[in-house]
Amino acid sequence: MRMKFLVVLALCSSACSAETQYKDAAEFEAVVQSWQLIGKSEGEAFSFLTKQDYRCKEHYCFREVKGLVCNQKLKVNFVLNNKKQIIDASVWKLANGQLPDVCL
Repeated sequence: MRMKFLVVLALCSSACSAETQYKDAAEFEAVVQSWQLIGKSEGEAFSFLTKQDYRCKEHYCFREVKGLVCNQKLKVNFVLNNKKQIIDASVWKLANGQLPDVCL
């Protein structure tokens, strides 16, 4: 009986947990840099990011990460050269170095 309770508790906690959020813009910037998007085509970047639940259009990709109290807004902006290759990728952040969010 105790084992069943632990299994149910483990399943509920994993199903009810919030998506991973970044502690600040610097942490998200490091992740974006690790994706090595510079030099790739916009199409390659869009393909990579849509597989990670981002929505892409024009020269950026956007995702909202749901949390228990706050939803974090993640946006990656691209600067392209005339061959549509990414020459810069930056994240949307507030002046205080935090990522935008919407809280209850």
